[in-house]
Amino acid sequence: MAKTKKLREGFTTGSSCAAAAAAALHMLLGKASCPASVSIGLPPFDSNNTYQLRRLNVPISCGTLQSTDYCIVQVIKDGGDDPDATHGCIIEIHVCLSSDPKQTADDSVSTCKADKQRQTEVEGSSSSTSASASASAPVQADLATFMRLAEPARTEPDKKSADGMSANLEAAQSTASRNFSADHARHQQPLSDSTDGPTFQAQPVVIPREMLLSLGAVLDKQTSTPCLPDNSALQRNPDQTHQARVQSEHSVTLEENGRQNTQNIFSHHASRLRITLHGGHGVGVVSLPGLPVAVGEPAINPEPRKQIAAAILEVCAGYGFSGAVDVIITVPEGKERARRTFNPRLGILGGISILGTRGTVKPYSHGAWKATITQGMDVAASCGAETIFLSTGRRSERMLMEFYPEASETAFVQVADFARFSLQAATQRSFSHIVWGCFFGKLVKLGEGHHYTHAHSAEIDFTLLAQECSHAGLSAGTADKIATANTARHALELMEQEKNLQPVLDHLTRKALVAARKHTGYRPRLTVHLFDFDGRHLAVADD
Repeated sequence: MAKTKKLREGFTTGSSCAAAAAAALHMLLGKASCPASVSIGLPPFDSNNTYQLRRLNVPISCGTLQSTDYCIVQVIKDGGDDPDATHGCIIEIHVCLSSDPKQTADDSVSTCKADKQRQTEVEGSSSSTSASASASAPVQADLATFMRLAEPARTEPDKKSADGMSANLEAAQSTASRNFSADHARHQQPLSDSTDGPTFQAQPVVIPREMLLSLGAVLDKQTSTPCLPDNSALQRNPDQTHQARVQSEHSVTLEENGRQNTQNIFSHHASRLRITLHGGHGVGVVSLPGLPVAVGEPAINPEPRKQIAAAILEVCAGYGFSGAVDVIITVPEGKERARRTFNPRLGILGGISILGTRGTVKPYSHGAWKATITQGMDVAASCGAETIFLSTGRRSERMLMEFYPEASETAFVQVADFARFSLQAATQRSFSHIVWGCFFGKLVKLGEGHHYTHAHSAEIDFTLLAQECSHAGLSAGTADKIATANTARHALELMEQEKNLQPVLDHLTRKALVAARKHTGYRPRLTVHLFDFDGRHLAVADD
């Protein structure tokens, strides 16, 4: 029997941004050349847990110092063996520093522009120092790496002559040295995907102090954190560490009052930083409700915001930097690539979203997923479990575990979007009780009869959902709004405006149970739990 090739994991756009920001800070604060790769923490960042953060080494394509407090770094997003619409695109991060943590984002950008102008004047004078020249020059080795990684995206024939390579290198230098102020001006321009549609301008996102303190608490609990880069090893071939997961054996330390201090350094520095994220060219802007990001903000999801902030906090604490850090995220091909996603339908205009609830892209073919599901069920059965707990993902599984704390961990199986397959597989293994846990969107799809609930192949019929809600007692006005809802989350937000909501949720959960019963027959016993996105338990149906 032929061996099945192990599929290679990739990393998310959120991890790409976090890595690029960390690399830029190493260059700015460590006065170093561009690192070949950086180690970043991976979500989730939960201060209530005591687990060790997973870490990932992300290769850096190229980076250039524009001035003493402004740097540009690029990362090529790698989707692994399960590529999506953003696989292979350039994620470009502009980082600007200010020593005043109370400085506003616009003030910081202005400072960067002024410093960039001064740097240009110095470089143009005869008294320019070698240090200032090296600070603004791109790293040649990294630009060559960037050209090699970006080569499949070029439409021009590959020329191996010296002239051809020189032209390619100049093009890369031009891209890597894009002016910060020009990009900030693009960021300020209104975005729209339609000449007739609405126009929106992205608002800067200031990372809340509470979030930074929470991230600091998470990082302080780690037994080890990445040490500062070894400059002698920065220019190694990034392919040697590509996709390698690392856990540094060293601890970051700070010198405070002449003494070395390793306790709570991240929490300490969290209160001394101001981090602002800007959605630049190619990053979408949210224009409709129903998403985890507020209308008007750049489409940078909550977990990537934490991941980027954690990466910044790690590096700044390591170098002892206190002040303001402004980060502009740009994706040169973002608007074009967004057309191959659901963003236009969801009302996300002008580019892609920065995503990633776990930081990596775990590839699964349908066959591999199904094999994983049945394997988990077989283990549960062999351990004597009579009840099997099925969830559609990591978060819903965690909520089920909290609801059934007495159950063994081996009895919980994540089944993703394979509703019919997993229910039938559990029935075939003679479990006496199947417990299903999911969020609102998956529950509605199950109730509407979808056998496989992935967004690419199963869409919610919002007209049908509105009819069911009206039948369960929802007001006509709210039902009409649900019929034109943008997402399942949006529909639930509309429903929650009603005072008498519980009968409606109970009805929809019961409908999902009846649909699930078609895949199990009369046995075994079935229970369906509905959870909210914020972790609340909304409804349960049992028979």
